[in-house]
Amino acid sequence: MPAVAAVTTAAPTPSPVSSSSSSSSSPSANSQLTAISEISELHQLRDLYRRDWPTHCVGYYCLCNFIDWLERRQQLSSVADMKNLQIFTLDNDWHSDGLFLVVDRYQLFINSLRRRSVESERLAKAISLLNWNWPGFKVSSFRECHRPAVLSVVHEKQLSLEYDSLTLMYYKPCEEVLKLPINCPDGFLLRPLNAATDADLIDTLWPNHHQGSRFLIKRLIEWNVNMGVYTKTPMSW
Repeated sequence: MPAVAAVTTAAPTPSPVSSSSSSSSSPSANSQLTAISEISELHQLRDLYRRDWPTHCVGYYCLCNFIDWLERRQQLSSVADMKNLQIFTLDNDWHSDGLFLVVDRYQLFINSLRRRSVESERLAKAISLLNWNWPGFKVSSFRECHRPAVLSVVHEKQLSLEYDSLTLMYYKPCEEVLKLPINCPDGFLLRPLNAATDADLIDTLWPNHHQGSRFLIKRLIEWNVNMGVYTKTPMSW
């Protein structure tokens, strides 16, 4: 199950939505991005991605993550950091194809249940309506079938592409994984990561290290379930 990450230049922005909603490749000249702010709607959107499991698990778990953050925002240590998190769809229609864009500071996560490139016009339109006039977005965790939609916007807007990489994902049913023996070799310790002591090292070693990535890693450690393999320092995570 392949997914691909494509990146242009990246930096935070106060206004992720473009002031213009027209485009020559538009399904409608008046199309616009609309925010999905109701948690109940986000749950319904997420559940659309259960179909044909695990085909759409990338979109499902992406939404799970951000729904969890939104539901727990009052308990999270850095609530102010949530102000730049927004979830959009096109023309208030997420029911027909599950289309969503998650804008989290400079990060962009996209998905749609439509798999064929000929059906990706709505997704490309939605991506094009974001404000690409500032330094750009780090676009990640989307399926390879949606790569043409992303690259069409890159070419249309003449954006610079910093890197374009493919990640291969493998799936194994939970009931089979639970039967696997999990043992840590002698001299190694398995325990959760510590943001205060581990974030800097992980950020330095991460191949996708970039401006702002330490904040991303620190937040993932603080807010999500995680695990590291240690000697004196984390060797794997």
